[in-house]
Amino acid sequence: MRCVIVTILSFINKNHQEIDISLFTSMNVEKYFERLNLRNSARQPSLELLKDICMGSVSNIPYENLDMFGGERKIWDLPTIYQNIVEKKRGGFCYELNGLLQWALKLLGYKVELLMGYMYDSKNNLLKTVSDHLVLMVSWDTEEQYLTDVGWGGKSFVLPLNLKVGIEQSQPNGIYRLSENQDMYIVEKKKQTCLESEDEQLYVNSKAKKDCVKLDEIRLKYIPWNIQLGVGKAPCTFEDCKIGHDYAQDEDEFLISNPIVSCQNVERRKFFVKNLYYEKKYIDPVTLKLERFQKCSMEEMYDILKKEFGIILNFKLSIPFIE
Repeated sequence: MRCVIVTILSFINKNHQEIDISLFTSMNVEKYFERLNLRNSARQPSLELLKDICMGSVSNIPYENLDMFGGERKIWDLPTIYQNIVEKKRGGFCYELNGLLQWALKLLGYKVELLMGYMYDSKNNLLKTVSDHLVLMVSWDTEEQYLTDVGWGGKSFVLPLNLKVGIEQSQPNGIYRLSENQDMYIVEKKKQTCLESEDEQLYVNSKAKKDCVKLDEIRLKYIPWNIQLGVGKAPCTFEDCKIGHDYAQDEDEFLISNPIVSCQNVERRKFFVKNLYYEKKYIDPVTLKLERFQKCSMEEMYDILKKEFGIILNFKLSIPFIE
């Protein structure tokens, strides 16, 4: 027990957090790894272990902001986040997922810096001036540094992204590269093609079908890069993140237009946007195929949340429904 307390005290000192130690003693990093279904038994920092932890997180802990549609307001407090995700088997959004990840990585001996993320407004071709995302910069006994993010819901990179500007980096869910703009790193992703399903019964409305196209000569042409987000180069503290954490809960556009729950593995991504449920399979990093689409009733939503994401809610959802 003394070793555990010493480790916890060391973590608190590094993060300048004044908090009841008894709350931290209930946080067990091995229980967190069980939540990730982490099969890698190694505990020494390495790129392989970091990749396994990241994939374990996005595969087993859903990105979700369901509390923002009828539940309690989220609190920026590490023991509370741990309890919700590990003990109560809920998911979380970017600040929670990456905030808990940085705690575990530091206990393993990784060097972790917290960086502010800025969403890209494609309509106006600019990055938002207020941070509403959290990204980690991870390193260890190596000269390499990696941007790490398990809190986007599968739309952006899920495995560590090498901090090398201009090189293409392929992941199961896309091909990425980094560029720079003054005091920010810019994360870009190659445009993807979504294939039609051969099952015409799959499409409940025209919107789902319009979002998919047949595989044709588009893949033989130049595939443009889309900006995903900006990442500030200056590190911030855990306390600094509270502003962005609270802002993300109140930003209507963020809540309405983004998935309310999402999970993925190396083969597919499943997610809800409002009451529309999607499952997409990765044919390759730039090609997806829509395999399931369902416009759900409230009862169907609760059933899918439990069956596909392991989430059982103790409150009634209130979301903008698509009839």
